[in-house]
Amino acid sequence: MTQDLRLTLMRNGVASRALQGLVPSPVYADTRSMQVHVAHAVVLDRPDPMAEQQTQLLFGERFEVLQDSGDFVLGQGVRDGYVGYVARDGLTPAGPAPTHWVRVPQAFGFAEPNIKSRASGPWSLNSLVTVTGAEGRFLFAEGAG
Repeated sequence: MTQDLRLTLMRNGVASRALQGLVPSPVYADTRSMQVHVAHAVVLDRPDPMAEQQTQLLFGERFEVLQDSGDFVLGQGVRDGYVGYVARDGLTPAGPAPTHWVRVPQAFGFAEPNIKSRASGPWSLNSLVTVTGAEGRFLFAEGAG
């Protein structure tokens, strides 16, 4: 049986421990949960900025990392299940689980509860945020403003 490498977290003789007993591999390893902290991060088919894009992760999405590969990490997106390489600088260790998602085409975060303060983003439709506080009509979203 041939494994679809777009959806099976295994490369270079290493597979996710979650696949043990399901796919043959000389080595199985645990993954570590990371989270996108930029507006979007591309998932590539190899660790090269010029490689083919497999999918895209939005702000707040989880990415289960299996291996480091220089400036890239190999892993699997939790939301869509696609496997590939993501630039390390677009990810941070996973924080609290998201509580909300962006429901408009684009939204901005602000440094303070004032639309005239420094803006961050834009955050795309379906980006995930973790709301940790509120002030008036403003919500504080961890890492987003």
